[in-house]
Amino acid sequence: MKLNPVNGLPEKVTHREYLKAGQKALEEFKKIPDKVVEVTFTKEEYSNSCSAVCMMAQIIVRDCLNMAALMRDGRSYLVKLY
Repeated sequence: MKLNPVNGLPEKVTHREYLKAGQKALEEFKKIPDKVVEVTFTKEEYSNSCSAVCMMAQIIVRDCLNMAALMRDGRSYLVKLY
């Protein structure tokens, strides 16, 4: 274990901001013709790729979209099912 000193805690990001980032990614994906894309997020948007995939999956279910959010080898992907 290693302890690293910091100059204060990072600001807490609200759940709504995570939803906005996921919604934006899904809207962009709907506009492009590709059926499968890899999704990358910055640390400010999501702390890890697993939380990003879970959030996108929740948005897909909520909006009844015909697509899927998947995780393969630690990377996130969006897949159109039509």
